[in-house]
Amino acid sequence: MKKIFVTPKQQVSLTCDECGAAYTSAAPPRVRGNMVVRARCRCGNDIEALFEYRQAYRKQVSLYGQFRNTEGIASAQTAQVQNLSQSGIRFTTYGWRTVQQGDVVTLSFTLDDAVHTRIDKQVEVRHVSEQSVGGRFCDTDQFAYQKEIGFYLMR
Repeated sequence: MKKIFVTPKQQVSLTCDECGAAYTSAAPPRVRGNMVVRARCRCGNDIEALFEYRQAYRKQVSLYGQFRNTEGIASAQTAQVQNLSQSGIRFTTYGWRTVQQGDVVTLSFTLDDAVHTRIDKQVEVRHVSEQSVGGRFCDTDQFAYQKEIGFYLMR
């Protein structure tokens, strides 16, 4: 089953695995939330997809880095980035965790692209669950590295 992202303009793009035909259309109005949808291609192949409503595409990754709490502890701690989007990130901490919801941390990691781009971003912590931390890139830091992360997400 494919995962299809619904754009903010309620548009979806589907591609048939059999013939390669691509379709872009409006998401059916009855489909809200993350839901499995079936469509039939002109070639007769059934396409089954999960429509996912997100603000930005999120890519699953496994990148190592470090984070530092901007208020309080000065020493950096190890982190593994689990997924990445243009607007946010989810990472796992190891050992002693000092972040809480609402904290701002500086996260540094290296992309596994051809030039090993180093990213240093400020992240506002939105969710904390055991060792997993989810956050949104800070508004003051929103456009730093936006091009590099965008190209990385597209490949």
